[in-house]
Amino acid sequence: MITSRILTAVVAGSLLLGAGCSARSDQVLMDELRTENARLSQELNALQETARNLEIERNYVQEENIRLRAQAEGLSQQLRSIRRGDVDGDVFRANPETGGVTVDHDMLFRLGSAEVTTEGEAALARLAEVLNGPDYRDAVIVIEGHTDDTPVTREQTVRAFGDNWGLSAMRAASVIRVLQSKGIDAKRLRGSFSGEHRPAVPNTSRENKAQNRRVEIYLTLQQ
Repeated sequence: MITSRILTAVVAGSLLLGAGCSARSDQVLMDELRTENARLSQELNALQETARNLEIERNYVQEENIRLRAQAEGLSQQLRSIRRGDVDGDVFRANPETGGVTVDHDMLFRLGSAEVTTEGEAALARLAEVLNGPDYRDAVIVIEGHTDDTPVTREQTVRAFGDNWGLSAMRAASVIRVLQSKGIDAKRLRGSFSGEHRPAVPNTSRENKAQNRRVEIYLTLQQ
């Protein structure tokens, strides 16, 4: 009888101990879940903030691209009065694909030369006047030189430029120097060159090659 009572007490104690352990385990699990939930909430808030910032940045970039394209078109419109000698035709034309302005290359340079012609210098002087005006004076000006795919072969040209990379670089630099001499602050000027490797059109005809021999001017706010 006594043994039976002892066994009953032991069993009862074991059940109470198990219940206590189970309660403590549940509490630990709940605390861990609350901690994990708080951590995940913080991560979610951080991701949402990043998404909002990216959306703001994307909208700004889109608006800036639209503004710069409109600015380039406006620049082209203002320069349409500049003529190539006595021949009608735009010296500067907007490039809707890039948002830049393409300069009549054959007016700027003689074949195989990186020296700006008298006609070209006059046109660039007018360009500098416009770029120093209120509509564009805060813009950084990027000058990019291009050639067609005809290799540099004349001995004199090879000595001077090496290849189309060198020719396009020197032509961009020449335009930059003229713009600086006409009053553009050197801090606003940037140079770039692509040789024959970024043609505007396929080099399949003499006319297309003429289009690919070009200097392009871009406006940006990046300092």
